[in-house]
Amino acid sequence: MVGATSMWGISGTVAKILFNQQVNPLHLVTIRITLSFLVLLAYLALWKPHLLRVKNAIFSTWPYWGSAELR
Repeated sequence: MVGATSMWGISGTVAKILFNQQVNPLHLVTIRITLSFLVLLAYLALWKPHLLRVKNAIFSTWPYWGSAELR
């Protein structure tokens, strides 16, 4: 919990510095989301790979997902 709190504070400070240097906010958000995704993916791949596996049963329901929106 302390690590997450520290990272939150550091990211806010870094964002403010970058905004003062005229970095586009949309670019900064894109970079932050991409880095967060990559860190989470690496964590899951190394320590909890079973959470990345998709069960075969879910593939049989795919055709219904699109047709549900048409009703």
